[in-house]
Amino acid sequence: MVLRFCDYECPVCRSAEDYYRPLIQAVEAQHGDRVRFVTMDFPLDPECNRYVPRPLHDNACEAAAAVRLARAHGTEPQMVRWLWTHQSRLSRDAIFAAARELTGMTDVSDLYPALVNAVREDIEVGHTLGVRGTPTYFVNGVKLNFVPRQNFEIAILHELRHTGSPATK
Repeated sequence: MVLRFCDYECPVCRSAEDYYRPLIQAVEAQHGDRVRFVTMDFPLDPECNRYVPRPLHDNACEAAAAVRLARAHGTEPQMVRWLWTHQSRLSRDAIFAAARELTGMTDVSDLYPALVNAVREDIEVGHTLGVRGTPTYFVNGVKLNFVPRQNFEIAILHELRHTGSPATK
């Protein structure tokens, strides 16, 4: 499993998404059932992340909540794409408007407290694993920060070999 802790208002997270996407698509195409890519939230915003001493990304909690809402309505890729595209000018109102448009839900503000509580669960997992910033990746429990694509690929392929993938033996 490849686990990513992400903040949708983090410019480095956006860069990592663009940088790693071709590799992730290739690994999924070749080893689809052997590798699972999971994204968890770690907004760098003290509104929802008690481990962040000062606000770094003022709308990161709202963005993570919007992605969760979109995931529940089958529009997560569109929401994530919208957040990356509008990253430099995010606001609570803009995020909630996009979430309403993409999910058809009119009560996004009312749903926010429950959504942000789920985000906090990811934050607790991340903190327990030693996440202090984003993006942070784990390949079968081995922590990696934003590393060159070749190193990321080597780590994934090593773990596939270690777990006995027939495609890499």
